[in-house]
Amino acid sequence: MHLHDLLLGLIGLLTITAISLTFFHRLGLGSVLGLLATGVIVGPSGFGAAQRVSEVRRVSELGVVLLLFIIGLEMEPARLWGLRRIAAIGLLQVLLTGAAIAGYARLGHQPWNTALLIGYGFALSSTAVVLRLLQDRGEIASPSGQTMFGVLLMQDLAVVPLLALVPMLAGRTASGPGPLWRTAAVLAALAGIVCVVRYVLPRLLDSLERQGNAEAFGTVAVLAIIASAWIMEEVGASMALGTFVAGMLLSDSPHRARIEHLVLPFETVLLSLFFIAAGMSIDVGQLTTPLPLMFLHAGLLMTIKAAVLYGLCRAFGMAHGRSLRVGLLLAQCGEFGFVLFSAAGEHGLVPPEGFALAAMLIGLSMAATPLLTRIADRWAPE
Repeated sequence: MHLHDLLLGLIGLLTITAISLTFFHRLGLGSVLGLLATGVIVGPSGFGAAQRVSEVRRVSELGVVLLLFIIGLEMEPARLWGLRRIAAIGLLQVLLTGAAIAGYARLGHQPWNTALLIGYGFALSSTAVVLRLLQDRGEIASPSGQTMFGVLLMQDLAVVPLLALVPMLAGRTASGPGPLWRTAAVLAALAGIVCVVRYVLPRLLDSLERQGNAEAFGTVAVLAIIASAWIMEEVGASMALGTFVAGMLLSDSPHRARIEHLVLPFETVLLSLFFIAAGMSIDVGQLTTPLPLMFLHAGLLMTIKAAVLYGLCRAFGMAHGRSLRVGLLLAQCGEFGFVLFSAAGEHGLVPPEGFALAAMLIGLSMAATPLLTRIADRWAPE
């Protein structure tokens, strides 16, 4: 591709993105839907300008990885331990919601392995949408905000075993080391990340700060993040797990604010690219499901999730209002569903039209979040 074509394509992409973000913001639907719409417009369903969509999506997954790093950076280990009761709600929510949605998928005559994947793919809520919403509204430190944060954290961590399950659900076994050796490799990699990030990196950053070498400081900080992601990818685990651990280990560092200031622009750009790439992956022409039926599926998925979350919060002693608010705001499907269904497509568990339908359902549920927030404000104010 010539530089002229690259610049022209970039101008077109940024123009469409700006228009979509402005339009969806005015409708009160949020930026995520605007970015997804941008991807649909430039993808196969629109101008067909997108090439090598899978490669773009793989690169843009670094946005989700950096999002988990930012979350870890805000999460001190002591605070994480304080959320252990809420973490139990998050774990049970993933298990129960996944099983319930899998049962619903079986009613549609899906094979049991595909039904399980569908169930647990849709059981995950949107960390990007909900955390951005809570931050904009100043509710991240509220009781319901803390509950949602703990549930989302467990959902994000659940992505690690869920991705590992995809090859097994596809009936494929890894040709490399067995499960025991793979587990040992993951633990060894985590131990290495802990040692370097906890003890070596702070001293190196201290030295660079004393020298006034801002360029090297930023480079070393970003290198540590990317290296943590790469190490976990090499041992067959989630890149996000490595960066979350790295962020959590740096949460009490005196350099935390500076590191966050350095990483946040990359996270914002790459996460936006992730949603655009997800939109590019949606080929509306491959959809065979009528639109009313899609709305019905999306409504039932969100009802199941909200009901399970409400019941669990009540069972753990939370008040009706807080439980209802958590259920409504976490009823949507999340960005990790794109990652999981993409991996399933690569292993033949989900056909292209199935991925397109899953992406549409995720997008519809995200679009419903502002409406559900207004309902929660009316029925269950903070």
